[in-house]
Amino acid sequence: TPPDDRVTPTARALPGPSEGGGGGDLAEVERCDAQDYRILVGTDIADTTFPQGANLRVFGVNDIVTQDYIPQRTNVVFDTSRKVVRVYCG
Repeated sequence: TPPDDRVTPTARALPGPSEGGGGGDLAEVERCDAQDYRILVGTDIADTTFPQGANLRVFGVNDIVTQDYIPQRTNVVFDTSRKVVRVYCG
């Protein structure tokens, strides 16, 4: 079988809250795994696989989606040319 050249995000833990109570740490701002999926920005959505059971929403810029905010959910947005343009929590 030919090799599978689709991009698969790697699971990676975000750094924990900074010790000493200092602010600005990425883990304090983002409560989802968007950082792991940002490597996909610029890639074709058809060349991407996503893990089963992930708290993930993938949609196009012109798709209708709910406006509910779920801090642990990762959103992957692709444009009309099917390229990933944005990854964020919410």
